[in-house]
Amino acid sequence: RAAARASPAALGPLRARERKLAHPRGNAARAQPALDEGRQSKLEGAAMLAGLQMEQQAAAAATVRWFVNNMPDNYFEDLSEATVRRHMSAVSSLFPNAVTQGKPAFQRSLSGRVAAPGEQAAVAPSQLERVSLIEDESATFITPHDAPGLLSVLLDQLSATTTLGSHNLRSAGCYNSHDGSIAITTFQFDDEVAPQKLPPAPAEVETRLAALGLEGDDGVGVTVEHHPDDPNRHTLHVAVLNVVSRLGLKRVASYLAQRGLNIEQISMEQYCRAGKGEVLLLHISLEQRRARQRGWDVLCEEAKRAVKWVDDRTLELCDSNNLTLIEGEMVHALTAMQHGRLAKKDPFAYALSRLYRMVASPNALPVAHSIARLVLDRFDPAAPLSESTYQRRHAEVAAEVEAVSPEDHREVLAGMLGAADAVLRTNAYARNRFALGLRLKPEYMGHGTVGESTPYGTFFVSGRRFRGYHVRFRDIARGGLRVVTPVSEERHAIESGRQYDEVYNLAFAQQLKNKDIPEGGAKAVVLLEPDKSDELIPDKYGHSFMARKSVRAFTDALLDLLLPSEDSVDLLGKDELVYLGPDEQIVPEDIEWITARAALRGYPTPNAFMSSKPAAGINHKDYGVTSEGVAVFLGKALEAIREEKAERGEETTDHFTIKLTGGTDGDVAGNMLKILDREYGARARVVGICDATASAEDADGLPMDELLRLVHSGLPLKEFNAERLGPNGELHFASTPEGARMRDTMHERIEADAFVPAGGRPNTINAGNVDNFLRVDGAPSSPLICEAANLFITPEARQKLFEAGAFVIKDSSANKCGVICSSYEIIASMMLSEEEFLQKKEQLVQDVLVRLRDAAAKEATLLLRERARDPSVAPPMISQRISGAITAAHDATLAALEGEMGSLDSATEERMIRLAAQKHLPEVLATPEMLDRLMERVPQTYKRNILAATAAATLVYEQGLVFAEGLGGEATLYKAATRHLTALKQVADLADSVAAGKKLSEEDAETVARLLRTGGARSAIFMGA
Repeated sequence: RAAARASPAALGPLRARERKLAHPRGNAARAQPALDEGRQSKLEGAAMLAGLQMEQQAAAAATVRWFVNNMPDNYFEDLSEATVRRHMSAVSSLFPNAVTQGKPAFQRSLSGRVAAPGEQAAVAPSQLERVSLIEDESATFITPHDAPGLLSVLLDQLSATTTLGSHNLRSAGCYNSHDGSIAITTFQFDDEVAPQKLPPAPAEVETRLAALGLEGDDGVGVTVEHHPDDPNRHTLHVAVLNVVSRLGLKRVASYLAQRGLNIEQISMEQYCRAGKGEVLLLHISLEQRRARQRGWDVLCEEAKRAVKWVDDRTLELCDSNNLTLIEGEMVHALTAMQHGRLAKKDPFAYALSRLYRMVASPNALPVAHSIARLVLDRFDPAAPLSESTYQRRHAEVAAEVEAVSPEDHREVLAGMLGAADAVLRTNAYARNRFALGLRLKPEYMGHGTVGESTPYGTFFVSGRRFRGYHVRFRDIARGGLRVVTPVSEERHAIESGRQYDEVYNLAFAQQLKNKDIPEGGAKAVVLLEPDKSDELIPDKYGHSFMARKSVRAFTDALLDLLLPSEDSVDLLGKDELVYLGPDEQIVPEDIEWITARAALRGYPTPNAFMSSKPAAGINHKDYGVTSEGVAVFLGKALEAIREEKAERGEETTDHFTIKLTGGTDGDVAGNMLKILDREYGARARVVGICDATASAEDADGLPMDELLRLVHSGLPLKEFNAERLGPNGELHFASTPEGARMRDTMHERIEADAFVPAGGRPNTINAGNVDNFLRVDGAPSSPLICEAANLFITPEARQKLFEAGAFVIKDSSANKCGVICSSYEIIASMMLSEEEFLQKKEQLVQDVLVRLRDAAAKEATLLLRERARDPSVAPPMISQRISGAITAAHDATLAALEGEMGSLDSATEERMIRLAAQKHLPEVLATPEMLDRLMERVPQTYKRNILAATAAATLVYEQGLVFAEGLGGEATLYKAATRHLTALKQVADLADSVAAGKKLSEEDAETVARLLRTGGARSAIFMGA
């Protein structure tokens, strides 16, 4: 309590700035008759004055005696004497006749009526009368009575009527008189300019936190003590790590009010913890006034979520309709899933805010409650529904849905019931969870706007101010986690309507991109909801703070679903492994937390759960891994275009111009600038570049040294030195409307030999605006486009650009090296300890870069070969066919290895895995010792995927699309892929022997002869022999 107590000096003299009193007969002023001179003289007499003074002194003395006798001991312990005097002065001056017959009468003066014995309704803001003492850094409210919800209401009024709502709450106190006549609530805030530093947490506080099991820096602990002499009185102890103190207090107060518990006293402490942020401790004395309890264990578990992790909208739904917290969470999760499905039908009729209102309406909510209970009862580990009981109840609820009107309400509820039926796992009953997670049948959400394949698995997570999806196309899959943070409710509604489509489309593109690695494609998108609370202490608890919390809640819920407890109900029936990587708005802090959390939760390969770790990882931006692959495709395409021009007799040059989206402080664009300078020097001229802050353009070329200065300093384009521009150069700042327009159209207007979109939102170039990319003569403003950004161009726009003469290298080809690098990092994490990883890191990185350039070169060579063979086929279609051919061979090989169609014996399978791994892995991981580690430490399914991926990619890259696509069914594909891998090794060994002049055995000599007779002539044609 010492930390909560404010010193007299800190409090200072309070000034009574606000008095809101309700007249018993209304607040309107009543006209009073003027006093005549006789009455005036009597009133001015000394006797009258003395009598009045005596009455006032007596009343004040009585008030003081009552005050001292009725206020609780901790009130006088917590507050300074000066503060107590001000409170007594306020009470006695406002109510001069306050005490009659030993009973305070000022409750009538404040509220206009005296509550009947036992009557105590929850406080509504519009009904609350109070005396407010407001000072710069503190506020005191004296109210006629306490009631459930009073503390929450007062905090809301502070934010609405004063500037203190934007200050950090330092301490709070709630003190009720013994007779229930008044409640005094005090708040102490930090100075907005120079906030007071929190004291360090004493050893006993750390001991208490450990006893509550608060690992990490995001936990909440709640325990309860029961009064030994009064079954209606209890003390709740709450510990919250790293929370906005005012919001944490308000949320726990609101939740307790919903549960019918009145706060009689409260003590608040705050401390800083070395390297772990802050802790808020609340000790709350409670009185149970309404029988709304469902057991104290349930209350403590719900309170842990309510104080920090549950959405405000859900808390309000539960409060208004007497739902349990878990029921409210499930109702809103099932509702939110409908937005993406129904917004396609009518974005206005099925706006997200309207969906919530529909479900909360009196005709729909009982049915929505039944749907939520159907899911919760099916997965209740204490008494799960049998399949027959579930089907019976499902039919009953379906009949309830059919009886609902109007039609749009019924359609929403039908979708919710379909979602309920699609749930295979949930963490609803997991203790200490951060959000509600659902593992769904992938057929329920279906496909997006790119591709029509059904995903392998879909996760949905609903939490405080965010919703998140994770979609993957294979059992073992890899893909980035991104955060989307719209700045307005209108923008959030648009993003919410297309969130699932974005996740699906990105995962589908990732599946095409992941053809070279063991993992399939996946993607996760967390969408944040904007809120005015972001404005509270924005530098500490603003936009970024909420993004970090949402990422943690999402990934922790994902871990709940991947690591179900033994007593949980699991309709999926098998283990799952998911691998994440960083994408938009994921910062190093997120990566480190996610990896540590996976280890804490017992994930089988925690270091593999999240890639691009700052230390024991390969940071994509630091090493430019994505850009290295983009540069290979760009270089080979430029070379091919020069050769085609030469064949047509046109003039050629080794100089070229280029424009880019994505800033100098970004990963892909920044590293592209470094590679362009490294590989081409003055032969590469950057004629246009833009980012979120500005755009720079110059037909003669922007100064590369100035661009690189920004890159190496991590600065955006708005920091470009305008004095370095040439006579034709221009710099436009996005902070002005005209500057934003020029920035947004730079990629369309500027003409260049090549365009590398290395940043920007999906679908930037689409069917509706693709014509803007064309010149007046119909030719593209850049004849070569190398997509470094995912889904920057829609399929329809790609086709239109192809028809206009553009050579578009699709994202699944151009930027694939980032995910290949992540895959190498993850398998290294499985094979090496963290210490070994750090020791081998520099060599590993160099070996990885070699593999990345080789992987890009192989596909670029095949892409160009197929383009030359049939120029009528658009290159993006060739890229898709390459991905399809490799994926088909991969799937066929894996199915054979895991099934009965062509399974290998264990010795042969190990030999094949070693052969594939040696060809696939970076050199430092491909030594005999490391391959032994691979066999020992890596899961068998993952090893089989290494074999399948390597055999499939090698077959397609070496033999081409026509050969691979002509092989037919799975059995043929599997045999061809594995035999081809073995044959490559055999041929390489024979070639080495021949080249070294070694004497061949008769068997080897016959094999060489047979190979020459079979394929020698064809090889000679392509070799020019």
